[in-house]
Amino acid sequence: MVSAEVPNFLKEIANSIENREIFREMSDEKALNFLINGDSKASIKFKQFLSEYGHRGYKEFDPLALQWGDNPIIVVKSLKTMLTGL
Repeated sequence: MVSAEVPNFLKEIANSIENREIFREMSDEKALNFLINGDSKASIKFKQFLSEYGHRGYKEFDPLALQWGDNPIIVVKSLKTMLTGL
């Protein structure tokens, strides 16, 4: 089921972030830059996530809401929140 794949994929990304505390302390923009331009396991998974699910979003049925591919900062914020519980 596709809807279950998204949170599982996000959890994989969060689990693959090596320096979790440093990542959480980065600004959202810096964390996004780290993931988009890096070659770490987390970066590779993040780019794969955007490729596979970037057309989706939290309010994907709202035509005015941006999808994750258009506003990946939303995904970064989710990852930081997930790291709080790990």
